[in-house]
Amino acid sequence: MVDPPADDAAEPRPRGRRARGQDTRRAIVDAARTEFLEHGYSAASMRAVARRAGVDPALVRYWFPQGRSALFAATLTDTGIDPGRIAASVASGPVETMGPRLVAAILAAWERPDAQETMALLLRTIATGLDVPAAIRDYLMREVFARVRPAVSGPDADLRINLAMSHVVGLMVARYLVRLEPLASAPAAQVVAEVGPVLQRYFTPDACPDACPDAVPDDAPDG
Repeated sequence: MVDPPADDAAEPRPRGRRARGQDTRRAIVDAARTEFLEHGYSAASMRAVARRAGVDPALVRYWFPQGRSALFAATLTDTGIDPGRIAASVASGPVETMGPRLVAAILAAWERPDAQETMALLLRTIATGLDVPAAIRDYLMREVFARVRPAVSGPDADLRINLAMSHVVGLMVARYLVRLEPLASAPAAQVVAEVGPVLQRYFTPDACPDACPDAVPDDAPDG
């Protein structure tokens, strides 16, 4: 493994610069999270992250040679809020209850006191649409979609998973960003009870509970 570049490799080192090592990496990730939250993914530069962390840009490139996409992923996983882990845990259980379990797992992750900034960062980046680069879409496809996909079978499985994920994103935006009432203050258990069966219809349409809506309303327009 190549040694990390010295702190003075890219520019003179001011006093008080952090020692290299895991403390440096942690400082970079914390600084990146703040930069992404304040300025969005596209406007947050690696140099700005380095300046906020108090390290040389060369150290940011050393720890994250793949650039901003890898740094963005680290802002999620380094706090223990790993979308891939959540998806894998949900997908490993019975598919017949995956809808309610998915909603419950996402709400539990979001409502952890130490997770607010991390989840807001992920959601804002996704919700802005144009600010989501291909690298982040690939990350979500690889870490979330790909872990759920094997559990879902039948025609149009990919489309149904996409629809379920879009429903989840909409729920999170309304509850946590827009804070639409009474959804924003509704107990998590009530949200799971209301939304879980709807998502379940996407995962197991042939075994949809009676409470689920019809797949296609009688008065739906053609096409």
